[in-house]
Amino acid sequence: MNRSLKNRILNIQFSDCEEEIIKRDALKISQNQHMKLRFVSAEAPNRQGVFLAMADGEGELLINGISGKSFILWKDECTDELEIECRCDEGFLIIYNVFEKKSWTGKNEMYSQTDFSGMILEQKGKIYRYHCNNATKDSSFDKLVFEVELA
Repeated sequence: MNRSLKNRILNIQFSDCEEEIIKRDALKISQNQHMKLRFVSAEAPNRQGVFLAMADGEGELLINGISGKSFILWKDECTDELEIECRCDEGFLIIYNVFEKKSWTGKNEMYSQTDFSGMILEQKGKIYRYHCNNATKDSSFDKLVFEVELA
């Protein structure tokens, strides 16, 4: 068992910030946990999304009738709210933001967990609201805002 997948990882590039900047989160989930993912807003010219996966292959996710160990959910391809079922005994759901930007080749490519990307978490009960940054330290954390609500 790889314990590192079951821990929140902070972005140390933001050690001077008052708030924790999360590079990758790991939410503890219960047996056959149901949840909702809501896209709240996106304030970036480039494509924004969310990566979800079961840690250590402990089960599978079911989203819109499709099952898998991991998903990339792009805001521009999804409805604003998605029903998700985590089919497992119990475990951890890995979460981080993803985004596209032009690479050195001039093509749009997906990036995540870069030196200056991350998420600020605002938790109220079973609702986890993530405010996401892309890839610059001086950027505001409004590039993508999404929520995960545990049932």
